[in-house]
Amino acid sequence: MSTKKIKRTASQIGKGSKTKGAVGEREFAKLLCEHGFESHRGRQYCGGNDSADVKCSELDDMINFEVKRVERLNLEAAFKQAEDDSKGKTIPVVSHRRNSGKWMITLEAREYLAMLREYLDMKRGDIL
Repeated sequence: MSTKKIKRTASQIGKGSKTKGAVGEREFAKLLCEHGFESHRGRQYCGGNDSADVKCSELDDMINFEVKRVERLNLEAAFKQAEDDSKGKTIPVVSHRRNSGKWMITLEAREYLAMLREYLDMKRGDIL
């Protein structure tokens, strides 16, 4: 008995990729919720291409989340997409994970260092 491999069409592959992306967006929104940030999948509510993948009312004016749930991430392309979507108004952030992997966050070092500086200044009481 021979097993015949069924070849998937481009639209079937694309649909699976979109489904995996939507699942990843829901997973990341849930992670934010678990850490006290009310959030939801952005595109399901806003629908446009310029909508963030995940919306979080506390962070929307500060961060644009680009969520990727892939095994082989082109980080430069994903970050460029986050930058383009942020339109210079918010911090572009790529949230990503592989299958069975941990969620990771990628942002520009200068943005991360500025956040650390602000946190440390607040901790010392330099900022009210």
